[in-house]
Parts: sequence; structure tokens; C-alpha cells
Amino acid sequence: MSVEYYLLSRKTYDHMIAHLEAILELQNTLDEHPDSKFGNPLDVTYYHEEIQRFIQLKDMCSRRIMELCEHDYIDDEIDVGPETSQKITYCQICEHSK
Repeated sequence: MSVEYYLLSRKTYDHMIAHLEAILELQNTLDEHPDSKFGNPLDVTYYHEEIQRFIQLKDMCSRRIMELCEHDYIDDEIDVGPETSQKITYCQICEHSK
């Protein structure tokens, strides 16, 4: 797989994830409003099923990003304080950490 394809895929899936997160956040805002009520119990079931589909789609996008990458893990140290550092291992392509 070419790096160009990976980067395009990563950008596209990241964009999709951001939109799905925005939809979920907007729905939570409506749900938390004091005037938010469902008139029919079936509406609640349908609504929760749809939200679960959004969450599953978001998770699928994240997994797809991981599957597309030909990981190249490296060990590094990061500063966590003025005198303190921590060892980490991450992919220098997709930035996934172990």
C-alpha cells in the first residue's frame, strides 16, 4: 500500500470520526435538556439503536485506520516534567502507542 493511500484513508476516516462524535455530542445536548421527552417508548428503543450504530461506525473507522497502517514502531522518551521523562513505544506512521 502506498503512503499516499494510507494518508488519504487516515484523513477520510478521521474526518468521519469527527462528524460522528459531533452528532453524538449534539444528541447528548438535546437529551440533557429539561424539556427533552419521548412520547412513545418505542421511540426510545429506536433512538438507542441508532446511537449504537453511530458508535459502531466510529469504532469501525478507528479499527480501519489501524488495519491500513504498516506499523513501524520505535522506542522514544518524552518529557513529562521538568526533570522527568517516560519511555514510550509508538508507530512513527500512524502514531499508535503500545
